[in-house]
Amino acid sequence: TASAIMPACENQKIWPARRTPARESSPRCPTNAVSTSCTIEKLTCCTTTGQASRMTERMRCSSSIVPGGAAIVSAASADMLRLEPGTGTYASHYGKQVSAIDTGTRAHFTTFVRKTQRLDTQDASFIMNPIQEEYLRFVKTLEEIRRIQKTFSRCHFLGTQNLTVVFETTPETVRQLLPPPLEPTPEPLGSAWVAQIGNSNCVGPFLGAALYIKARYKDIIGNYCVTMPVSTSEAVVFGRELYGEPKKLAKIIFEQQDEHVWGYAERNEIRLISLRGRMTGAAATGRRESSTFHFKFTPRVDGVGFDSPPRLIHVTSDTNTRVGRRGRGELVFRDSPHDPVADIPVRQVIEAVYTEGDVYTSAQVLCEVDPEQFLPYAFSKMDAVDVVAEGTLLHAQAARKTRQGKGQWRTAS
Repeated sequence: TASAIMPACENQKIWPARRTPARESSPRCPTNAVSTSCTIEKLTCCTTTGQASRMTERMRCSSSIVPGGAAIVSAASADMLRLEPGTGTYASHYGKQVSAIDTGTRAHFTTFVRKTQRLDTQDASFIMNPIQEEYLRFVKTLEEIRRIQKTFSRCHFLGTQNLTVVFETTPETVRQLLPPPLEPTPEPLGSAWVAQIGNSNCVGPFLGAALYIKARYKDIIGNYCVTMPVSTSEAVVFGRELYGEPKKLAKIIFEQQDEHVWGYAERNEIRLISLRGRMTGAAATGRRESSTFHFKFTPRVDGVGFDSPPRLIHVTSDTNTRVGRRGRGELVFRDSPHDPVADIPVRQVIEAVYTEGDVYTSAQVLCEVDPEQFLPYAFSKMDAVDVVAEGTLLHAQAARKTRQGKGQWRTAS
């Protein structure tokens, strides 16, 4: 019997130990001694040429705890996974051959390099971590970091189909919605947007919607994003982490038939933004640049204030529009405790615009924002905490009621 010290903090699943008498007929424990046994299980997924395979390795061994938190591992079984001297391969494990993983250069598939911990003793060497990979995808290589940073610096959104409905609101609403240092423009305009993104280099295909208020920072005219529901968790995480976008997971529908285009965003069973348009004329095509404003921040862990001053982010969208049409638009906001878009009054719907094309985005930090002044605006990215805590349907039921025209279609005059 060979013994060695194994650290107690191994990242493995260890089943509860039990005392079992050994039998001569047992291939796992060919001695007559009574031992405390446990099973160590490690699960690994390997992806090669688009196919996933699972390998489970189990190891049965005798053990006892010694002072200091280490486990004494005894290799009492001849069937225990053994490293063949000088080969670097793995011997049979309970009568099953453990296939080696290709350690060659990664080209069109993912490969892993095995990392093993030997228990070197005078009599034998045993592998206690047979499927622990040296290549851990939680920790990126320098090449991977450069590739990710290149994607972050210029995001591609390809094959987009967009419907935008422009509307007029009130100057007072614009002043209340815009966090400082953003300022209103002479015209109190807003826009609702719904789109289908065919593909991207960062989050794949998804559907999205948004509500914008026209604003300016110094000499930059752009749109401040009030809310941005999207259809995939990848899009939510990416946009929030990189640009500070107020994204939330939602059900998004985008449809078109002949000259008619429509879509909506739905969260918590409330269709909070709906828009549609009938396209009757041509709109501008070609390349153009537009600006969007977001605020990037993280709350402090004690819930009071921020980790650092919030930052005003300027996202520049370089759009190549191949198809452009415009026409009459219609818009409806419905009330929701989590997304109170119905609080924004719509004086009139100006027009609807449908476009197809590709969008390339990049961003920069314009300035740091005063934390105290920004604090009242910092909670719009979150759902209503009190409503979530209550766990009741009363708010959702009340949100479906029409009040002062909210929840009714607004059309162009």
